[in-house]
Amino acid sequence: MLINLKKLISDLPIHDILGIRSRQRQTAPCFASTRSPGAHGLEPRSFFMQNRTIARTFLALGALMSLTGHAQAVAPQPTTPAPYIVLSDNLDEPDGFGFCFDTYGRGQTDLLHTHSCKPSKGGQMSDDRDNDTRFSMDPETGRISSFAFKGLCMQALIAADVTVLALLECSDHPRQRFSYDAGEQTLRLKENPSLCLAVGPKTLPAGPFVRRPLELVSCDSLDAARKQWTIVIK
Repeated sequence: MLINLKKLISDLPIHDILGIRSRQRQTAPCFASTRSPGAHGLEPRSFFMQNRTIARTFLALGALMSLTGHAQAVAPQPTTPAPYIVLSDNLDEPDGFGFCFDTYGRGQTDLLHTHSCKPSKGGQMSDDRDNDTRFSMDPETGRISSFAFKGLCMQALIAADVTVLALLECSDHPRQRFSYDAGEQTLRLKENPSLCLAVGPKTLPAGPFVRRPLELVSCDSLDAARKQWTIVIK
């Protein structure tokens, strides 16, 4: 399937084209690692919300390019304070925040999924519901622990027909132990290294954000975009 990207861009509304060109330099602070407000005086999320059409245009172009076989991974730009663990490819997260580990239901359950990495509000997170996309990994023990809910760690609950990831009291249980390969960017279960943490294939709405299931599945059966993670410590 051949797609004329030049024609696609030419068909966009003229104000979007002008906006894309005029904001090329202004957008950079929005993605800065310092996560400070940009020159426009707006927090990153405010800026992105006002320019969502442009952001989604770029993401749509990326998706169309994937049909031609020339797509490149787009790195997410979370404004979440460290620590957090984010999928290395932004996929279709509409604000460019990426998908982070998260407690399902705004901290109301112990089950885990992935969710748009929650943006900070002026550099601060207001409560545990804002902090629940923040996780860290201990490289020595292999445990992945919640920043918001102290003393709780990710554990794989494996049954005959279903596997879920949940927050349980941190322990020496073998299914709380994971290994991170920095080269492959994969998180594997130490008990069975053929299994990787990955996001599900479908993005679902989650209020003003989006979410994807968190899965423990065969590494060999997955595209890299669904199983590669970036661990941010500070």
